[in-house]
Amino acid sequence: MKKITDIFGKEFAIGMVIMLLAVAAYWFRWGPIEGLEYRFYDFGANLRAKASTAPLAIVAIDDISIAKMGRWP
Repeated sequence: MKKITDIFGKEFAIGMVIMLLAVAAYWFRWGPIEGLEYRFYDFGANLRAKASTAPLAIVAIDDISIAKMGRWP
């Protein structure tokens, strides 16, 4: 019986072990992998973020204003 390394090569076996370790780390939510995932997500979100050009309005709603204007349906 031939060994896997004889059939596919040593590089393939090393690659498979590394891939299985990475998948297991992701599957079991290993802390450093999860932190990397969050950092990459934040990086991508910051790349897509655009500054708002719309003016900002702060609306204060209090009991006196509701009494004057009436309730919203």
